[in-house]
Amino acid sequence: MDISADIGTLLWNVQEVHYTLHVPEGVRAILVVQTPTWITSRETFTLIDDLAPGQYETSAIAYTRSGNASVTLNALLLSVNGLRLDYRSADGVERQTITLDLSA
Repeated sequence: MDISADIGTLLWNVQEVHYTLHVPEGVRAILVVQTPTWITSRETFTLIDDLAPGQYETSAIAYTRSGNASVTLNALLLSVNGLRLDYRSADGVERQTITLDLSA
């Protein structure tokens, strides 16, 4: 799973981005790779295994100094061999939780 947020402001204006990923029961993260952030920003991540097999839900909320930045949440679900299973994106604004549902 590749999750990212495109935020419509300069990088140093981003204060925090928090991602939540709901996965099927029993699924665990093998590796979480966070993108490099500016010294004034923070990226956090929560994984919750509470969904049915093949179902995934991701959400993000962003905070910036500008107060009115646009946010696009992107999620790409890949199989173990790299095959693309699902892709979704949704637009919103900062301080708003943006949610995407994906299925394998």
